[in-house]
Amino acid sequence: MNKRLLFVQYLGFITIGLVNTIISPLIPAMNTEFKMNFGQMGYILSGQFFGCLITVIFGGYLADRFGKKPFLLIGGVILICGLTGSIFSGSYNQLLFWNIITGLGFGTYEIGINALCADVTENNKGGAMNFLHFFFGLGAISGPLLATFCTRVFESWRLTFGITLILPLLVSFILVPLKVNKAPHTESKEEKIPFHDLFIWIVGLSTFIYVGIETSVFGWMPVYWEKLPSSSFIPATMIGMIFWLSLTVGRLICGAITDRLGFPKFLLLAAAGTAVFSLVWWMAPNSIVTFGASLIIGLFLASVFPTIMASMTSYYPANSGKIAAFVTVFAALGGFLVPTAIGKLADRIGIMMLPAIIFVMAVLMVLGIYTAWFRMKKNVD
Repeated sequence: MNKRLLFVQYLGFITIGLVNTIISPLIPAMNTEFKMNFGQMGYILSGQFFGCLITVIFGGYLADRFGKKPFLLIGGVILICGLTGSIFSGSYNQLLFWNIITGLGFGTYEIGINALCADVTENNKGGAMNFLHFFFGLGAISGPLLATFCTRVFESWRLTFGITLILPLLVSFILVPLKVNKAPHTESKEEKIPFHDLFIWIVGLSTFIYVGIETSVFGWMPVYWEKLPSSSFIPATMIGMIFWLSLTVGRLICGAITDRLGFPKFLLLAAAGTAVFSLVWWMAPNSIVTFGASLIIGLFLASVFPTIMASMTSYYPANSGKIAAFVTVFAALGGFLVPTAIGKLADRIGIMMLPAIIFVMAVLMVLGIYTAWFRMKKNVD
């Protein structure tokens, strides 16, 4: 495979990992300027996913119809516009608007790069997809670090968006001269995706729950952390980085075993582990247990999304863009609705119920994965 094409995929995922995780640690600094309640914070946390949702409704068709390269180039332009607008936002409403525009570009990269990886990978798709998402994790780890650096050293949350802006510019510059060809296994007659099959809808629901858990743990953890006694040994802006560090390392570890263990068994194990340790976190909500929960839950969640994506695109190789978009629709809904709902709930009952909410969602994810892969699709490789 063309090394520059691989580099574009990896750099693109670093980009959206960074874009996805700079918002949460910037919330306290933004709140100082715009004076937001929990509900408004939830909308800011979810704004990118709302924009992503708009993209994925049509993005899969456009990526398959016109090609992944022009689709990604357009997405890069949108992403650059959204980040630029965020820099110059003068009010809460402007910031929310440009955050949504950034999400449009985010969704384009999410669909286009996942589908591109599926197109050009012939063997060990689970390992390849996990390794790709490892670079999302690298970006996600960098997000809190960059946000902390900009807010503490330069006292400017806007500078974070300005530095992030460099990455989509690089991706577009490298992508323009590249030629993108599909692997031979994808050059087959287009198949009809069975949207009447309950299996793919339960897979979508499981994806919704997974992303809801991931974004809620990362997004609300800094606010939760500030409420805990004896939590000053780690800044609130850095606790989310601990979660993403664990999640990223987990993708390196799990990428080597998903293809061997099999997608269904791996997914069920990951979901069950998340449920167990979120229950422990709920039962003992102190700073030490919360820190441990960030590490262990991140490790269990690490490869859930890339494994779901690898599994589904392997079933429909001629429609990689459409199926990547289908999965991403539910991911975007989870990222948009769940943190927003938790924000609204926190205004009523407080943010300290976060571990209980995560536990309930983890149990639902276990049920969804078991029902989809073990009851409805028993003969899955």
